[in-house]
Amino acid sequence: MTTEEALAVAQTNDTGADEVITIDNDLRKITMPASITLLGVVSDENVQTLHFQMPKTYKGLDLSEFDVRINYMNANNVGDTYAVDDSEISGENIVFTWTVGRVACMYKGNTKFIVCLKKKDASGNVLKEFNTSLASLPVLEGLETTEAVVAENPDIIEQILARLDNVTEIPQEKVTEAVSTYMEANPINVPKNLSDLKEDAEHRTVTDTEKQSWDNKSDFSGNYEDLQGKPTIPTVPTTLPNPQALTITYGNQTHTYDGSEAVAITIETGGIERVEKLSTDTTVILEPNKLYVFPEMESLTYTIGEGMGEVHFIFRSGATATRVVHPSNVNIGSFSVDANKVYEVSILEGLLTSQNWSVS
Repeated sequence: MTTEEALAVAQTNDTGADEVITIDNDLRKITMPASITLLGVVSDENVQTLHFQMPKTYKGLDLSEFDVRINYMNANNVGDTYAVDDSEISGENIVFTWTVGRVACMYKGNTKFIVCLKKKDASGNVLKEFNTSLASLPVLEGLETTEAVVAENPDIIEQILARLDNVTEIPQEKVTEAVSTYMEANPINVPKNLSDLKEDAEHRTVTDTEKQSWDNKSDFSGNYEDLQGKPTIPTVPTTLPNPQALTITYGNQTHTYDGSEAVAITIETGGIERVEKLSTDTTVILEPNKLYVFPEMESLTYTIGEGMGEVHFIFRSGATATRVVHPSNVNIGSFSVDANKVYEVSILEGLLTSQNWSVS
């Protein structure tokens, strides 16, 4: 290819001087132009072609006699080789391209690469070898929806097969021998054991123990009715009567109690009738000559029944002081109610007297 032809190809492919990767032979350095910022996107294949240029001599050696290849390793440390088949001499330079295959863009991250030139004898033995220093380009995240990319053939095998399709005049045994010789000299490092592969968040291996635990999982539907050996749950009764009735006899009175509801029982003591009240008895008529006993009360409103004698009652004031409402004809003086106390009240001839004591 002449210089004019190379320029025509560059113009056809829209490849200018600012899109050519240059190699400094003395520094062994690969320099990227500002326009080249990435290698591709995950699972790209043969859509990105990188153009290279390097001096054709190094310390008196004619590098145009060398075979050129790109050795690379993707972000998952899977390595491969691209055999350059279009190297040309352009003035004092060697120009060639790298059409980036799927293996190089197999994983998100940086793909590292070098340019390697080898000169071999007729038997395939390496006589001289020239390598650049390491360079890298990023591969952006994509989405692969076809078969797993790890099952794809390495790029170098695809190149060899593509070349063989166009060389029908070479005997099959020669082709087999050439491929075997090449593969021995350039082995492809493909992991043979599953344990050698690197796991990630979406691709993991499982142990036999884990698989067995999954196989032994319960097939219970989650429905209570599907349970076996369910216990018999008794029906909760709406009332809880005593199994046997309780009969209370005092004086000439008899009371029978079965526990079905709350009751107040009046017990006469020492000639004075004792009347037990409930916390719900908040409005009552108090008859003279009886002792009324109230539990803890939130409020108590009382009036005095007919008859002569002393009105006598006891109540408990809780954490919130009991609110007591007195009849208008009772002189209560300075009587007041505090919290957490028991009050004993006596009313005689319309005059209220009381005593109290604290309770916890």
